[in-house]
Amino acid sequence: MRVRQLFQSVEDKGNIIVVPILCNANDAWLGKGHYFWDSEIADAHWWGQVHYHENYVIYQSEYDYDSLEFFDLLGNTEHRKYFFGFAQALINKRKKKYTVGETIEILKRIDFTFLKNYKAIRALPESVRTNVFQVYFDDNEVFSLPNRTRIQMCVMDASFLLGGKYAPIYHSSNSMTVV
Repeated sequence: MRVRQLFQSVEDKGNIIVVPILCNANDAWLGKGHYFWDSEIADAHWWGQVHYHENYVIYQSEYDYDSLEFFDLLGNTEHRKYFFGFAQALINKRKKKYTVGETIEILKRIDFTFLKNYKAIRALPESVRTNVFQVYFDDNEVFSLPNRTRIQMCVMDASFLLGGKYAPIYHSSNSMTVV
C-alpha cells in the first residue's frame, strides 16, 4: 500500500470540522462529492487564498494510491477510454454538450456498477487558458510535456479515506501548519 496525502481547503468559520465538507453544487466539476487536492498542500493554499480570501483552514486526509476503488481519469487509460466513450455516446444520443460533472452524474445514474466499484474520482483540472511551464520534445515546439500538478480527488464515499483520518493542519488566522 502506498499512502498519499489529500488536502481540503475550507472557509474558516471558527469551528473545527470533523468530517470532510461535501460539495453538492450543480456546477461541481467532477460531480457531487468531497473535494481534495492530491499530494500537494500548495494547491490547497492556492485554493484557500483565491476562494476564501486568505481566511481558510486546510484539513489533511490520506488514501491508498494502489486502491482499485478510485476512477482515475489521470493515470488509468482504461478509465479514460470508458469515460470519453460514455461522454461521446451521450453527446451523440442527446445532441447536446455536457460538462464533466454532468457526464459523471449521468454515468452514476446509468451505470449501476459505477458507485459500487468506485468511491472516488481522480483527475487533473486543465484550463485551455492555463499558461504552465513546458519542456518541448523538439526544436519546432509542436509537442511538449507541461509541468502541471494540480490534481484533484472527488471522494464520493468517505470510507475511501484511510482510517477515516481528517484533521486540521493549517489555520490562516495563525499561519501555523500542524504536522
